[in-house]
Amino acid sequence: EKGPSGTISGDLYVLDQIKNHGEIIIDGNLFTNSIIDDHGGFTVTGMIDEDAGLMPRILPSLSFSAEGPDHQVDGSEVQILEPGSYGRVEVKKGAKLQFSAGSYYLRELKTDDDTVIIFDASAGEVELNVVKKLELGKDAEVQIAGGSTWDVLIYYAGKKEVEIEDRAILRGTLVAPKAKVEFEKYSSFEGAVYAKNIYLDTGVYFQFHPNRPPVADTQTIFTDEDTPASITLSGSDPDEDSLTFTVVSQP
Repeated sequence: EKGPSGTISGDLYVLDQIKNHGEIIIDGNLFTNSIIDDHGGFTVTGMIDEDAGLMPRILPSLSFSAEGPDHQVDGSEVQILEPGSYGRVEVKKGAKLQFSAGSYYLRELKTDDDTVIIFDASAGEVELNVVKKLELGKDAEVQIAGGSTWDVLIYYAGKKEVEIEDRAILRGTLVAPKAKVEFEKYSSFEGAVYAKNIYLDTGVYFQFHPNRPPVADTQTIFTDEDTPASITLSGSDPDEDSLTFTVVSQP
């Protein structure tokens, strides 16, 4: 489901139907299993494959709880929340709250307008597990220090709609298998989102995770001088992209 207009930067994979009534730009390639039902302006800068044979991604069945004290950050305050379990966590207008490497369990997370959430990933991944409510206020921003969007994981187990309000900026991976995630006017997202439904309002901007380079497996081969030896090149890609191998220089 699409709003009046918006831009998605990167390749888009859609398992089912795409229905558009506005002005949508896909700055990348489009892969889908169905035709595009376009009643507006749907532009793809790259290639379009309407018979991609995509397989569904099985979302996790989230089951966790959060028990602990409520926590509130008042306006203009800057606080650091230690990993653990909490009740309702609320960030008031103008305040900043930092999460560090580790796992958090929150009953609710709500930020007012003009707030900043900082994920400090310098010591490892930051994982947020939210039980029943997740809301990012107008002009709020999620910042990542010491890492990238790959290092922030947000799991939402609730059925209530996730609200990313006007001009808010969300970064990381958001997984909400039971909920609709609504990106309101001119909000933006950097990373990846997996949800039951996703709604994009006017001017929403999406940017997928930055590409991570593949890693070649180290090998050592011994052979006599002027005697050929066979090797099998191997490696892995953290983004699960397909790999090709080229010998740059002979030994």
